[in-house]
Amino acid sequence: MRFFALLRMTMWIFGTVSVAMAFKRFIFIVVLNKKEDKMIKKFDKSQWEGFFDKVSKNLGSKEAMIEVVEKEIGDQVETKAQPLIGLSYDPKDDEFVVTLEKHEHIIPQPKEIAIDEEIDGIKLIEVVEGDGTKHLIRLMSPLALPQ
Repeated sequence: MRFFALLRMTMWIFGTVSVAMAFKRFIFIVVLNKKEDKMIKKFDKSQWEGFFDKVSKNLGSKEAMIEVVEKEIGDQVETKAQPLIGLSYDPKDDEFVVTLEKHEHIIPQPKEIAIDEEIDGIKLIEVVEGDGTKHLIRLMSPLALPQ
C-alpha cells in the first residue's frame, strides 16, 4: 500500500511520465537514501589512541581482512579474513597495529585514518602512510552456524 502511494507521489513530483519512468526514478531515490546510512569519519591524530582502545574493547567476534594499495604495485591482499584481536595506535613509536589471530600488521607513521561506519558498526578502516600507501582493514561478522 505504501509503495503505490509513494509511486503516485513520485509520478506527481516528476510530472506526467510513464509508470516505468516514475518507477525507475523512485528506485533511484531509494538507493540514494540508502547510502545516507553510511558515515565516513576522519579523526585527529590526538584521538587515535583512545578511540582504537575503545573499539578493541567492544569488538565482539569480528573478523578482518587487510589489503595494501600502492601506486606502483596496485592492490595486494595481505591477509584473508581472520578473527580480529585488536586495533591500536602507539603514539610513542608512531605505529598503527592490527592484531589478528595469526598475523600482526604494523603500519609505520600513519598520516590519516578514516572510518567507514554503517548502522551496525565499523565496516572499513583506511590508514594512509606518509608515502601515500593505503592500508584497508575490512571488518566483518563471521557467518553464523545454522541451527
